[in-house]
Amino acid sequence: MSKNAEALKSTPPAARDPQGNFLDTEQVNVFSNATYLIYAVPHNAVVRPISIRRHDWKPCLDWRDKQAIKNQIAGPECEAAEVYPAESRVVDTSNWSHLWVLPLSERFSFGFIEGQAIRWI
Repeated sequence: MSKNAEALKSTPPAARDPQGNFLDTEQVNVFSNATYLIYAVPHNAVVRPISIRRHDWKPCLDWRDKQAIKNQIAGPECEAAEVYPAESRVVDTSNWSHLWVLPLSERFSFGFIEGQAIRWI
């Protein structure tokens, strides 16, 4: 886990979604750490979104941070994807990243079959 994706803590409600609307805290979980603010739809959704932004509003670029956040919220064996949509479906709200998480036993029909981590010295 990178230093920016340290353990998440549940955050008190009174949060807003990426479009600025107040969240119904019965339908979303809010987490944060020193670097990130995260909104996650609870587990009863079929495909659930995890929305991530940095507190300093800089872009969320580190894949390892997103992987660590996904692991902490959805679990290490859940799969998630970022979508680069058709231009007509773009939601660009000030450096939010969105992960779309499948239920635990489901896998995407694309991607690598087996994992491989390469550690650079």
